[in-house]
Amino acid sequence: MPGEFDCVQINQTDRTLSVTIWILQDSLGNTGYNQTQLNAPIEALNLVFEPIGLGFEICEINEIENFQFNEFIQAEGHLEEILGMYYQNNTINIYLTQSIETLAEGEVGGFAPFPGGRDYIFVTKQSMVGASVVRIHVLGHFFGLYHTFEDEFGVELVDGSNCETTGDL
Repeated sequence: MPGEFDCVQINQTDRTLSVTIWILQDSLGNTGYNQTQLNAPIEALNLVFEPIGLGFEICEINEIENFQFNEFIQAEGHLEEILGMYYQNNTINIYLTQSIETLAEGEVGGFAPFPGGRDYIFVTKQSMVGASVVRIHVLGHFFGLYHTFEDEFGVELVDGSNCETTGDL
């Protein structure tokens, strides 16, 4: 119903964020990507984030020859190794791997840390093509958004009366 909830006006930032893309090679030295294939998912991100004045621009594309990281397994220390060897300061580092297995969730399409640390996201190569929303979802976490079904902070009421202190905050 109109007027039932207080809406907060989002101020547009009109900013373009630099992105460094790191593509993991497979055991034969192939990445499965070219420049054209990487422009389309970034353009799709720009369309989604445009209403809040946020855009993304590829500043660099790198290939990582260490095929052992192509199947990313956090439990094997891959995160620390990759960030230690392949990381560009002052950009959002996007790592494209064949598969991703995290400690908390197991096999996923992508993941990102919440704000306050290094600037990176990991997404599967499959999540960077077509209509996949995984890259959008992961960037939401990167920008500090929780899942809408989050219940770690308590259960959010359907009427929204406690939405600032429970649920996805």
